[in-house]
Amino acid sequence: VFGLSTAESRLVQALMEGDSVETYAARAGVSVATARSQVRAVLVKTGTRRHVELLRLAAALPAAQAHED
Repeated sequence: VFGLSTAESRLVQALMEGDSVETYAARAGVSVATARSQVRAVLVKTGTRRHVELLRLAAALPAAQAHED
């Protein structure tokens, strides 16, 4: 959905589970700068401006769609 990459989808899932960007970066083995770049890309692709908007949008999607690449 929204043309998210696999990494971006994983990031959204982690944020929905309550992880911070920093925690996600450590778990995913990427730099915080990379994770923040992924957040910016997700916000652009989803047409949202803030994490809260993104999480509301993601929560409204059926579970199967939220994990598609």
